[in-house]
Amino acid sequence: MRPRPFPLPRPRGFTLIELLVVIAIIGVLIGLILPAVMRVRGKGDEVKARNDISQLDSAVTAFKSKMGVNMLPAFGGGTATLFSATGGFRLCSDYPSPTCDNWPEVQFLKMVWPVLDRADNGLRDPVSGAMISSASPNTLDANQVMMFFLTGGKYTRFTGFSTSKTKPFDVSTVTTSTTRVGPFFEVPMDRMEKDNSGNHTGRLLDPWGNPYAYFGAVNDGYNSAWGFTHNSVTVRPFSLGSGSPTKWANQKGVQIVSSGANGQFGTGGAWTPGSGTDYSTNGKGADDMANFHPRQLGVPAN
Repeated sequence: MRPRPFPLPRPRGFTLIELLVVIAIIGVLIGLILPAVMRVRGKGDEVKARNDISQLDSAVTAFKSKMGVNMLPAFGGGTATLFSATGGFRLCSDYPSPTCDNWPEVQFLKMVWPVLDRADNGLRDPVSGAMISSASPNTLDANQVMMFFLTGGKYTRFTGFSTSKTKPFDVSTVTTSTTRVGPFFEVPMDRMEKDNSGNHTGRLLDPWGNPYAYFGAVNDGYNSAWGFTHNSVTVRPFSLGSGSPTKWANQKGVQIVSSGANGQFGTGGAWTPGSGTDYSTNGKGADDMANFHPRQLGVPAN
């Protein structure tokens, strides 16, 4: 008689309770790990922003040295002086005399390029290729001004400037072997803002997708009326405390500011790190970063 084989045990699967326990454990682990991962990622973005700010500061210094000027202003408009001008910087292909003689933009352009051809400086619309008339100029905000003078912006395809002293914005003869002046800043193209049509706006964005604010000292000081607006908040040049006379941050240099991870600038002005409505621990500007302070603007240096 053939021996009867023992039945093999059926493989046992997870019960519903065991499966729920495993899922719960995984959820707890994710809850413990995710904040740490996000903190590391946030620190990485902070490092990127800090590097941007440092490189931009150095680029401005290189521009001023190469071009033989002691300033890189951010504002224009009207017929005021460079210090008094508080509007957008008017950029165009022609600055005819006498119409534009008192424009602050002409004052600065003549400092940089004394023999600039004011009938046609070579600037062209980057999309249409047409001249940009002084009757309808492109008006740049402070971020766009900074990027234009450091790189040539969208107008020269970020290749800097021509060696021509009369037509420095001409790109008609640019090749890989063409000698150029600049660019002074290596552009991270993935963070250059584009409009809805996919065209460059000329603004540099921080790692969180917000434009840097820029102020350039004129005659060794800043105008408290200057302002850069983003997300309905206008940030002004920073002074150190509220004493008199005003002591500006980077008195003779520039101020470059990121609005940080929350995308909200503090309002600037008289500033003491860690105090005031905007720069206290929970203030909207507490996580802002700038080239004149080694930490976030809501954190004291020591």
